[in-house]
Amino acid sequence: KDPNWMEKTPPNSASWCWKSLHSAKSILLAGLWKRIGDGRSVSIWNDRWITASEKGMVSGTRPEDCTLVWVNELLVDGKWKSDQLQKWFSKKDAELIKNIPTSIGRRKDKLVWGYSKSGQYTVKTGYAVARQFDSKFREPRGQDAKTSWEIRKHNVWKKLWHMNVKAKLKHFIWKFL
Repeated sequence: KDPNWMEKTPPNSASWCWKSLHSAKSILLAGLWKRIGDGRSVSIWNDRWITASEKGMVSGTRPEDCTLVWVNELLVDGKWKSDQLQKWFSKKDAELIKNIPTSIGRRKDKLVWGYSKSGQYTVKTGYAVARQFDSKFREPRGQDAKTSWEIRKHNVWKKLWHMNVKAKLKHFIWKFL
């Protein structure tokens, strides 16, 4: 298992499913957060792990003289090192980090879906996020503006569904078009 699988282009021999996942990479990355377990695989400065923060990341940049890299360096016996938090983070970030529950049983860090309360990915939440992305990148148009094709297409569908023929035939024509 390669931890950098999202950064690589899938090979030509990859399955349709795998290629589809890769094509939705931006949506997946927008929704994936890391839940703290032992903190060994969560980058302090690059990962989304601060659950109460809007962006999920540390608000500032890494100070030059700071050698901290992984979240586990901020933990001792399952508790946050308050002195390290005060030294390297803003007051706001330090407070948000202190409120993150830590793992008592030394569980591994876990990827969670940030757009659901349970942390589990569902098609419903994935679709909702995809729709948000789609609407963000679509060119804005006037509310009533329609292209000539949209007008013609609407007329074709309207005529089709009002034809006096069997429903089976309407369905066939609809699929054909």
